[in-house]
Amino acid sequence: QPSSNPSKKCTPHILPCRVHHHGAIAATTRHWNPREDALAASPSGVSKQRTHTAYFRGRKLKGTKVDVPEGYKAGVILRRSSEPIQEPAGEESDEEDAAGETYPVREEGSFDGFMVWGHDVLPDPVEDTYIRGVDEWIGFAEAM
Repeated sequence: QPSSNPSKKCTPHILPCRVHHHGAIAATTRHWNPREDALAASPSGVSKQRTHTAYFRGRKLKGTKVDVPEGYKAGVILRRSSEPIQEPAGEESDEEDAAGETYPVREEGSFDGFMVWGHDVLPDPVEDTYIRGVDEWIGFAEAM
């Protein structure tokens, strides 16, 4: 269900580590300060791309932005409500939900692209599951 307030634009970051936290944080430039580097040759050497550098807990990260392809809607960030939807009394669904309850979601933000980070080097577009996933999903969706 769309939020009553306009969706804020954001950029999701996919880090090469596990962070045991979900949701927003009050990060300062001391904790997270990615910078845009000069144009660099892509791993295939065919085109040039903007790269980014950041440090997270003392580890150097190199990143690249993956844009939502032209002709597709922006991505949406959703948050699940803590209160389940209450079924009207006496009304049962034919399908049993695996968790037994249904939770509504609300739109928290939207994005036109996301950052994929690698340790010390740019993520390889052939090996990285997120970059490859976007390309493969678009190809699959267009074939359908």
